[in-house]
Amino acid sequence: MQTAFDFILRNWILIVILGNFLVAASNVVSKVILSGSVAKPIPPASYAFITGVWGLAVFPFAIVINIWTGFLRFDLWEGSFGVLAGMFFVLSLWLFYSVLEKGEASRVLTVLVGAIPLFTFLLKFGVLGERLGALQILGFGFLVVGGVLVSLKKSNDHKFTFEALFLVALAGFGFSMGGVMTEAIFRLQGFLSGLAWVALGYGFGALAPLILYSARQQIFSFPQSAEQRNMLMFFLDKVLSISGALLVKFAITLQSVTLVNAFEGIKQFFVLGLAALLSFKYPQILKEELKGAVLWEKILAAGFVAAGIFLLVLGK
Repeated sequence: MQTAFDFILRNWILIVILGNFLVAASNVVSKVILSGSVAKPIPPASYAFITGVWGLAVFPFAIVINIWTGFLRFDLWEGSFGVLAGMFFVLSLWLFYSVLEKGEASRVLTVLVGAIPLFTFLLKFGVLGERLGALQILGFGFLVVGGVLVSLKKSNDHKFTFEALFLVALAGFGFSMGGVMTEAIFRLQGFLSGLAWVALGYGFGALAPLILYSARQQIFSFPQSAEQRNMLMFFLDKVLSISGALLVKFAITLQSVTLVNAFEGIKQFFVLGLAALLSFKYPQILKEELKGAVLWEKILAAGFVAAGIFLLVLGK
């Protein structure tokens, strides 16, 4: 048992890779659901709301377990980091789903991939005073260039506007804030206790969109339009995303959130590969632009991401 645990500690990168693959698969499933290619689409606000509500269900369950185990620490100041982290995650999901609904999964994910490590670095550099080596800074630069590159070339059928670029970047900032605060709560209270507070934040984040009338319309109209195929796909999406997110969050307890978030770039390979497979085999379900200059642009962007990851790990 101890040998297996030591192997995990030494190979945290494998945990991050597996977690990001599961999240990438989840994002492709989300794109299929949001696009309505299989069944009537679920609105982005509804999608984020349902995702966050799971947190409200998890926290009371954690309280019950806490009666026997006592793992939860009721420190409101420390717990607020976890609650805010969960809220940032859900609200960022809302922005992400809004753009993913109309944009190509590979483009949206690549921009998000570049934004998350960039903002995480800026936050930790400016607020926490963390310093990275020259190779790691260069690695971040490669990740950002890859994200920007894939957003440049577009056809009339696959538009990626500056508004979409801004919203994805804003979502990346939210995910970065959530990641930094998640690292803080994990360090203060440990993995299980911190995870419970993050779950509570997911619930609060789900309630926030109710402030907007348009979001309320989307959320409350969803139960009337729900279809069995969508519900099954939604369940698959959540199993994949939760499993992947748990692995990534666990990796944060083993390594700096800056380096863990840098491996978000791996998602681009997985999303591009899965999207290409579906586009060629089942174009009626998912259609990605994978021809000529656009294909080379995406491959080149993936190369920048790969180089960035290599430099980040090499410079540690």
